[in-house]
Amino acid sequence: MDEYVGITRQQSTLPELINGLSPEQQQRVERLRAQLNERRAQLTLFRSPLRTLAAFAASAASSAARGAAWLASHPATLFLLAPLLLLYVFLKASGALAEEVHEAELWLQYVVWWVGLGVLSSIGLGTGMHSGLLFLFPHMLKVCLAAERCGHLRFDARADMWWSSEGFHCGEEGEADGAAAAAAAALGFWDIYKKVIPTAVLWGAGTALGEIPPYAISYHAAKAGKRSAEVEAMLGVGGANGGAGGSGGRAGPLTLLVNRMKNWMLNFIQAHGFWGILLLAAYPNAAFDLCGICCGHFQMPFWEFFGATLIGKGGIKIAGQTAFFVALFREQTRERVFDALERIVPDVLPFLHLNGLTPAQVKGRVGLHWGAIATRVGRGHALRHGRRRLRVIRTAALGSAAGACMCTPDGTQTVRSAQAPLPARPLPPSPGPLQAAHQLVNMRIREFQAGVARRAAAQAADPRWFHQKALATLGSWHSARGALLAARPSPWGAVVLLMIGSFVRSVIEQFAQGYVAERDRRQLQDEVERLLKQQ
Repeated sequence: MDEYVGITRQQSTLPELINGLSPEQQQRVERLRAQLNERRAQLTLFRSPLRTLAAFAASAASSAARGAAWLASHPATLFLLAPLLLLYVFLKASGALAEEVHEAELWLQYVVWWVGLGVLSSIGLGTGMHSGLLFLFPHMLKVCLAAERCGHLRFDARADMWWSSEGFHCGEEGEADGAAAAAAAALGFWDIYKKVIPTAVLWGAGTALGEIPPYAISYHAAKAGKRSAEVEAMLGVGGANGGAGGSGGRAGPLTLLVNRMKNWMLNFIQAHGFWGILLLAAYPNAAFDLCGICCGHFQMPFWEFFGATLIGKGGIKIAGQTAFFVALFREQTRERVFDALERIVPDVLPFLHLNGLTPAQVKGRVGLHWGAIATRVGRGHALRHGRRRLRVIRTAALGSAAGACMCTPDGTQTVRSAQAPLPARPLPPSPGPLQAAHQLVNMRIREFQAGVARRAAAQAADPRWFHQKALATLGSWHSARGALLAARPSPWGAVVLLMIGSFVRSVIEQFAQGYVAERDRRQLQDEVERLLKQQ
């Protein structure tokens, strides 16, 4: 009988076991749950770095072991991957089909790189790395610039992967300025679009794959009948701690807005299913992780969820993004779009107080045209130093007028007629807001092109991989110190480093907290079972 009771308790879920306790024991379990949740909330790199890194290492080791065991026992590994790996080792060792093997290696690196970047972009419940902004869109710009430089598209775009700084080679045709410009003008928008769309589709497919973990976690939790505080908080349902209704009286306006968005998305997915997911995935949706959690919570079939996500993210959304960025980066299309917008948008907008001048242009001209800028922007918007300069000029003018008096023969004093004022130096025409944006975009593209050429030249001079250069630099104290002093990242480089650092921090903390959450759940279940045995 005791064995039967033990088996029944093992098959029961934790909420069902807690319901079998007395009220005093339930309060004790809830106090333990609150203590564990509070301790787990402190598990961050800034508050508890050593505990967080230790939990992350344990989680990574456990996940790697489980993944290796699953991969080794999967039929696809036994009947497809293992024979292909043996064939590759044989061909590599014998030297047979060297060109074909090298081509296969390039394609494998190309697919793994861009699909992996897509996964990194969407994985992590909204804390993924923005690999589209960091890698995909700059790749599109490189392709457009290489097409304009070479005058053709017969270069290998797969070279831009795995942190390689090698530029695109024009091939045997070389770079002839006049001929390349004429040939580049003949390249249409759709020619460049077809060149970059395979890379974009691979990245989009990776973003769809990155939405699987939230769906899988929520699906298995719902299928096992488990209650997850994290899932309930994301869904905006549940008790007083996680639900919108329980904390609505103390919630701020932003929290209420987010909860309303969650509830709307929940009802939208329930009502429309596949087509609702397709629509939510067809545009840049930062809250799409909620869709995966909701679909897993409702136990939606996997292929229905993933199929809609793949079509929306890897097809519809990425096609529109590619068209936009190719139009922006291709010179002819960009000039036409800006020319059309400049004819439509007025030069002076009511919400811009500088009559078309951007703040950067004001700062550039303020040293030369104090009075002119003060006149253009009005006395209420004149700069403080401009007012000071105007006062100095006014005082000097009054002093020169006072000293310009002369005596007449009858002894009276008269003031010498003031000289005619010098004509004001004409200012260059002030660009409108669209013209300023047009100039800024062109300037940034030229800077990016110069940076690509500079990195390609450095790569040609030293073709070693990034890690080899880093190890050589760190080999001696003097070289490391010199590299550290010379490392002055540009503003964009600093932004890239901050984004990558934020992504790494979020990944470490989420893995660590997930590992500790599972350990806390087992500890809580052991405590509940111990209390049940005491009854």
